[in-house]
Amino acid sequence: MKARFSSNQIWKYSSLVYAIAAVATLVMLVLLWKTLWSSGGTDGYSPPSLLVRISIAIPELLIWLIALRCGFRFKRYTAKIRKSNDGSRLGYIANGLLFLAAYIITLTFGDIVVGLLHHISHVVVAVALQHYLPLAIALVATGLLYIGSRQLVGLVGSSGRNRRKELLYIATFLVFVALLVMNFYAHTSDIMSEHGLPGFVVSANLLMGTYLLPYIISWSLGLLAAANLAWYSYNTPGVLYKRMFRDFYLGISVVMLSIFVAQILMISSSTLQSLGVGLIAVYAVLSLTLLGFALIDRGIHKLEHLEAVT
Repeated sequence: MKARFSSNQIWKYSSLVYAIAAVATLVMLVLLWKTLWSSGGTDGYSPPSLLVRISIAIPELLIWLIALRCGFRFKRYTAKIRKSNDGSRLGYIANGLLFLAAYIITLTFGDIVVGLLHHISHVVVAVALQHYLPLAIALVATGLLYIGSRQLVGLVGSSGRNRRKELLYIATFLVFVALLVMNFYAHTSDIMSEHGLPGFVVSANLLMGTYLLPYIISWSLGLLAAANLAWYSYNTPGVLYKRMFRDFYLGISVVMLSIFVAQILMISSSTLQSLGVGLIAVYAVLSLTLLGFALIDRGIHKLEHLEAVT
């Protein structure tokens, strides 16, 4: 997906999306308040749980904004260099970042909507959308990141890559995936939302192929994209360019790690009703995601600065 817009057009579109993000933030806060207080304490909600959810909502909103900022800043940068050798390749990366921001937003917004609709007869549809809409967006996002990263590797060549080291990383990832699959299959029926609803609305056998396998593919594409960007950063000409892309691929690696951990939490039976390990893990995921996008944003800032002085 090549960059086809001028930087001014990209800025206009980004301003519109920032405005939409601001409206979505207000909607999220209103829905959060209504979801928590409409139960009147009958579903286990209490003022402490409200404070917990606010403490989670605030970093989520910060992640929304910085993710959108990263996507549109990089899109604007690729529009400026679209005629260069790496311009079109980086255009895929920019589009992938925009879809990654959309994934983060839909993933964090879904639970609030389900909580608001948990008394409605068609809430099963909302539960399904909560899981499968972010999944579809994640596949598009990581697919674009991988395509762009592969094309960048094509510019510098892949001769000299440490295949044994990469195979070791892949084997380690597969071990974690195998353990996750076994645990998920064994405990799917035990997964419940905080609203007393089943965490999933289809059988475990169906979920293995329609939910878990696509996420494994998405994680794999994201990690391969980070590895390709790391290789490109080591082999691209220019010391400054190397340092800029180092922040970039480290940021994507951290974000993919946070997404992996977030999905483990989503398919676990823990809730936020008590200040336990589950809640600490949620804060850790949010911190990791913020760190990842902060690294990406720093890399983009350096790229923009280099473009401005050359």
